[in-house]
Amino acid sequence: MQISWRTLLVLQLIMLTATASAGEIRLRNGAILPGELQRIEVSRLIWNADLIGQLSIEKSDVLSLRSDAGIALHDADGVTRTACLLQMDGGDVQARCAEGPLEQPLSTLRQAATTREGTGKITAALSMKRNANDTDELDIDARTTWRRGRFRYELEASRDYDERNGITTDDEAELLWQADRLLGNDWYAFSMLRYYRDWNSSIQETAALVVGMGHEFHPLPDLDLALQAGVGEVGFNLDQSGKQIENAGSIRWRSDWKLPWRSMALFHQGEFSWVLDDDAINRLETRSGLSLPLLSGILAELRLDYQRYGIDFEGQKDDLEWVFSLGYRW
Repeated sequence: MQISWRTLLVLQLIMLTATASAGEIRLRNGAILPGELQRIEVSRLIWNADLIGQLSIEKSDVLSLRSDAGIALHDADGVTRTACLLQMDGGDVQARCAEGPLEQPLSTLRQAATTREGTGKITAALSMKRNANDTDELDIDARTTWRRGRFRYELEASRDYDERNGITTDDEAELLWQADRLLGNDWYAFSMLRYYRDWNSSIQETAALVVGMGHEFHPLPDLDLALQAGVGEVGFNLDQSGKQIENAGSIRWRSDWKLPWRSMALFHQGEFSWVLDDDAINRLETRSGLSLPLLSGILAELRLDYQRYGIDFEGQKDDLEWVFSLGYRW
């Protein structure tokens, strides 16, 4: 079973493709900026200009624009339209969406989804210390999302390795693939494949298939929240009991809050999963942090990672770690 899971996930990773920008915005002061639309807010929009980076532009300053980002929008009736391609030339915005055409003033448009086509982030932290206690640490995290029509795809991968005095103290790896079918009004149905291993924990290895429902919330223009829950099957390897296959539940959540200072952002994500017939077998994982854009997509990130297991392993049930890393966002 483990070989087939790993083979499937590696093939899905290879199928990952990049999306090139093909948009353009023209401002009333005569400036023409090729690039792509990143986000629409109440009174402004965020434009990722080629060779410059992200710009905050007031809606009233826009003369015309063309965007192939495929974002989701709330129309005048509050209905969510997905995968919208935008065109504006001095008048109302004309959008071609998966649910049909839409024509509306730019001032009344608001983005509905938390993610857009072709976005992602990868960060890495490397530490090497040579003293009385020789230490090597490596932490890599990557996440990307993209959309095709009514479907949205997400891929996450991480690697965490620590070695002290020649002894491995942390050896973790994770690969997650999720496909969402967008149902409108910020609801979606999802299917998730996940592989995770941690040789230094009580639950050493898991491979899971989960299906369920999720919903996105937008309480503030720059605050995006998402919550999903589902059930499925999980195959896992316990340190004491060997390999098992059981029915399991999963709850995942995520928040992204874009701050008004220097385009910084607060983020938090987590997941709680458990075996339905034995809730003592469970795992909680959270990641919380602050990201600071530096230059042309390069960013610095300070993050607090937390894990807790429902089963003791050598007297230790939780793991807390601070990570400072550099990365790139696209």
